[in-house]
Amino acid sequence: MDRIKWVLDRAYALGARNLSGPLHSTLGHFSGVGPTTEEFGYSLDAQRQIGDHAAACGIVVGLEALNRFECSLVNTMDDLCAHIREIDPAGAPTRNTGEIVHIHISENDRGVPGRGNIMWRNFFAAVQKTGYDNWLTIS
Repeated sequence: MDRIKWVLDRAYALGARNLSGPLHSTLGHFSGVGPTTEEFGYSLDAQRQIGDHAAACGIVVGLEALNRFECSLVNTMDDLCAHIREIDPAGAPTRNTGEIVHIHISENDRGVPGRGNIMWRNFFAAVQKTGYDNWLTIS
């Protein structure tokens, strides 16, 4: 928690308004079984603390769902949005659109867009329908 608060403080000092990434769980740590209620509870507690600190800095935190090879807590957009609604149920006026504050794009294998199986034309049409008008990033 200290590290994330430090990152938020530095982001604030740089004038950032958004900080996005897989801040919901430890990357690459797998227990061999699916996530437990206790693990979701730890994440909810951490996200509330992160959210409070981010709000004090005027920063919106965007969580990123990761594939099953990188994390075991939330692997789909539906899982992620359900988790976000648990963090702040009043903050989700619509199923998913209201939670989108950052979009990170890559292929299904985390590679360069256009070299995998994602149907980008359909993806961008769906993004446009949400009204999202901010950065799309590749890393």
